[in-house]
Amino acid sequence: MLTLLVFSVIRVRKWKCVKETLAIVSFVYLLNFIKGYLKMNTNVHHVQENFFISLQDCINKEEKTKKNMH
Repeated sequence: MLTLLVFSVIRVRKWKCVKETLAIVSFVYLLNFIKGYLKMNTNVHHVQENFFISLQDCINKEEKTKKNMH
């Protein structure tokens, strides 16, 4: 995983892409950590439902914004 990241960094040589890749990788690690943490919790389903509802709201708002721009 790390070697792949290093190779892509060398190949890309664009700071913006590097930052985005690092952000995505760290976000995935954070999600996995949260998932592991939630498994120990009893309110997993409740938390997940709230998360997905807010995520869906966010996506819907983005879609509406895009449609209004066109």
